[in-house]
Amino acid sequence: MLRTGRTGKVLVAATFQFLADVFMPPGTPTAHGIHRQYTVRQLAIWRHPARFFRGLDGVHLEVQKIIRSTGKFVDDLTARYFRDFHGHLPIISRTRFQSNLIATGASPSADSSVLLLTICLIAYLPSSDRPPREGDKPNIGRQSLYLATKALLAQVQGYLQQPSIRLIQASLLLATYEYANGRPEVALVTIAGCARMAYAARIHNSRRHNMDGGSRLEVEEAGNTWWGIVISERVFICDAGDFGPPMATILPSGDTRLPIDRDILDREDLLSPDSIPDIPVSCLTSTSVISANLRSLEEWKKSSLAALDTATTMVIDMAKWHYSSLPSDGTNDTSPIHIYVVRASMEHMRLRPYDGDRPWSESAVNELQLYLDKLRHQWVASHD
Repeated sequence: MLRTGRTGKVLVAATFQFLADVFMPPGTPTAHGIHRQYTVRQLAIWRHPARFFRGLDGVHLEVQKIIRSTGKFVDDLTARYFRDFHGHLPIISRTRFQSNLIATGASPSADSSVLLLTICLIAYLPSSDRPPREGDKPNIGRQSLYLATKALLAQVQGYLQQPSIRLIQASLLLATYEYANGRPEVALVTIAGCARMAYAARIHNSRRHNMDGGSRLEVEEAGNTWWGIVISERVFICDAGDFGPPMATILPSGDTRLPIDRDILDREDLLSPDSIPDIPVSCLTSTSVISANLRSLEEWKKSSLAALDTATTMVIDMAKWHYSSLPSDGTNDTSPIHIYVVRASMEHMRLRPYDGDRPWSESAVNELQLYLDKLRHQWVASHD
């Protein structure tokens, strides 16, 4: 029953205004002065993806519809992903991915389709050079694309009996996007679920012997994906402030092999173990014992402060050079982790105790902020 009185009338009026805003035709001005840009079906793509397919049979078609709503070609988006982002997180074999994508006789599986959509989310940058012409359908924004991807991934995960490597990779990419989007707390929640799927699929202890070429490539992908989860979770938690949940992963043991390089992962002739470098984690640790004279706490503080000052100065110098070289359209091949490095430098500049002298100019903070804004342009979603 509706409430009466002034409060009830305001509530009813607000409800009807909301319904009008949602169901008005695209381009109609609302009471808030905002022009509708999406049809009800476009909004429903990410609000209720289950309406458009039953089970997993229609996932690939739905993914194709969502990608078409970006106004971009699949080939262009995947090429940008493997050209720019793949080097920072080499978890997907380009050879195997493209083979699954163009396999004849059947549509790609549901988990492969969701992975494709997540790759497109990473690579998608809406065109802002010109507004849509009259009569053209506006392209979907990054926020809507993100919500559609997250909803579809959750639904496919609910249908699958066993988590697949493709679904785990899609979840890791989604968490990376959330982190780069400035939400490390959300990214930590996503990557925790990703780690649970990885444990369930047992990719954390994959064996790497007695396998044919195709199986070996899949195992190498699994190994790199597990390393990606372990490393990314630790990056995210460094930037999460006081959120600080317990980690979902543990560091690999000393005899675990390090991840392979993307150039090896993308090769088509990955057939024998001899073609893959076998470098265990233990090689990263020094076998020699380093002795150091005991120093006072103040001496350690001075050394740490000097090291942080040096690192921050290096970041400032690199930012000045990189700022001028970033493309004007917002695309770049910078790792999302670089965002944390810049923010950490700005935090050190803000909290550093003042002793009468600073190793950088007063304008350095503003310069880093301008650089950070430009760096994050390709990641921060517009709230469409």
